[in-house]
Amino acid sequence: MGFERTFDVYRHPIKGYQAVKRGFSWPAFFYSFIWSLFKGLWAIAFMIFLAVVALDVVGHSLAGAVPVAGLVTWLAQMGVAIFVGRNGNGWRREDMLGKGFVPVGTVQAGSPAKAVSQVAAAPPEG
Repeated sequence: MGFERTFDVYRHPIKGYQAVKRGFSWPAFFYSFIWSLFKGLWAIAFMIFLAVVALDVVGHSLAGAVPVAGLVTWLAQMGVAIFVGRNGNGWRREDMLGKGFVPVGTVQAGSPAKAVSQVAAAPPEG
């Protein structure tokens, strides 16, 4: 058995089951903009795009005047990535609830697919 994480599993009457890991999202940290597009978080993707472009423009415009502009820009972009990584899974949960998904369980599993199979195989409550 490998490293297990905690997943919240949701069910939609048409789209089926989806699992969302609790805690920090490494894919959201490393691939913030692409990750948010892939997950259908359009407004988040737009805000990430604007933040990165704004930081890049500011960094380039200050590059000649401020010796550490590149470092400050990089640190600010890392701050954006950390913010997205910390909040990404929460944004997914909120988005799924808004799209009609219902929470059906919380499990320890090695992957989202295993989390879904555990919940789907469990006998219905009630």
